[in-house]
Amino acid sequence: TNLLENGDFSDGTAAWTLRANDGGAADMAVANGELRIDISSPGPHQWSIGLGQSGFTIQKGTAYSLSFRARADSSRIMTSVVQLGHDPWTAYSNVNSTDLIAAAADGKSGLEAVYEYSPDLIICDYNMPAMKGDEFHNELIDNPKYKKIPFIFLSAIADEDLIIERR
Repeated sequence: TNLLENGDFSDGTAAWTLRANDGGAADMAVANGELRIDISSPGPHQWSIGLGQSGFTIQKGTAYSLSFRARADSSRIMTSVVQLGHDPWTAYSNVNSTDLIAAAADGKSGLEAVYEYSPDLIICDYNMPAMKGDEFHNELIDNPKYKKIPFIFLSAIADEDLIIERR
């Protein structure tokens, strides 16, 4: 049973509430079945911007699952929690934080993103505009600060020599 209403956003933002607190400012809209939250000011706290629903009941001792897909146009830390929507703000789940980092359109902007955000993992195509994947990888492994970041090539190229060379 799905406790959330309008989880697929087929009815726009109906049932969803966007809260902006303590200096946070944001707007939300639905386009192509996706909710977009434009944050103009993130505010000073992880809870300065919040998306939520109310009006449903959860029962002690019952297991629930919360899942969703998210992405960002710029680096953001997103926190998910199931909690009471008013004082005393009781949390009914673990508080989970995730760094959302924007995808890069080409190898050069990918390098800039690595230098700015120092990601925990890099997933890279081999065929990229402005810089091939092997050049991108070489730039990183030549730099002691970035050479230990786990690196995965994800590509349609099936050249066995290239695959072996990059191991």
